[in-house]
Amino acid sequence: MGSLIRVGLVVVVAGLALAAGLWTGKQFREGQQTSSAAKVERLDWMDPFKPDWTADSFKVADAAGRPLDLEPGKVTVVNFWATWCQPCLREMPDLISLAKDMKDQGVAVVAVSTMDVETERVEGFLANNNWGAPVRFTFASDPDVLVPLGARGLPVTIIFGKDGKGRMQYFGPADWTSDEVKTYLAALTQE
Repeated sequence: MGSLIRVGLVVVVAGLALAAGLWTGKQFREGQQTSSAAKVERLDWMDPFKPDWTADSFKVADAAGRPLDLEPGKVTVVNFWATWCQPCLREMPDLISLAKDMKDQGVAVVAVSTMDVETERVEGFLANNNWGAPVRFTFASDPDVLVPLGARGLPVTIIFGKDGKGRMQYFGPADWTSDEVKTYLAALTQE
């Protein structure tokens, strides 16, 4: 009887080891498929964007009435900020760094000042902080430009694909220099 129990235990242990090996192999194959830059579909910490929205959906226009035009064929990170918004100001150096690091890879960064009513104040603020190229700074003349998104504060960032359609959105400050962000944006440039 003792040997029969031992044989039974060996069969059970061997079956469990086989099942664990099959499960581990499946997880490994799935991990390999999703780790490729070309397979990055989203950033887990961001929210999917309304699938048919484009930059035109916002009706963003500067003080001169010029619309927010995305550069054709480029992935564009659009950040909505304000001079009085401390979280916005803390993340701006990261956005400038991202723009420098990825400009040759087909990624553009646009910073839209919103809820600042005087364009001269924003221009002076930018000059005093030495902010500028490679980030393109512009203004939203309509302070309610983010209402359609349900945004209740700043900053708000939207990533647009090369086709001009919104892909991801994020409310709040983020580390825009992370490898995860750069991998995601690089994958979008390959679509």
